[in-house]
Amino acid sequence: PPAEARPGPALPPPPVPQAMTAAESTEAAAQQAALSAAQALSAAAPGIRTAARNAAAQAAEQAREEAALMRAWGVEPGQLERMSFDARARLAQRLRTGALSQFAELIGRFRQMAAGERAR
Repeated sequence: PPAEARPGPALPPPPVPQAMTAAESTEAAAQQAALSAAQALSAAAPGIRTAARNAAAQAAEQAREEAALMRAWGVEPGQLERMSFDARARLAQRLRTGALSQFAELIGRFRQMAAGERAR
């Protein structure tokens, strides 16, 4: 007797269409993740720019203050360039704190007064 089609267990779909379906759904998920990341970056960018701008302004102000402090104590820019960063930071810290800080402030005021007198 000829072999008749017997109802049996369903065969799994062929592997290539399955792989294509999985790849398409993975691609869609990746596109959605990229879109979400781009939106999050766009939302955060103004805050990041502001924080970076503020940090740069603060660093510039600290550098100006340090340069003025060093000049008040007679430390020349050439001397600072030859100093290591650690030595320069320690010197600035010592000049900024305690009695040395008060002296530096007074010296700075006297220099400003002297410059004003010379200008007259």
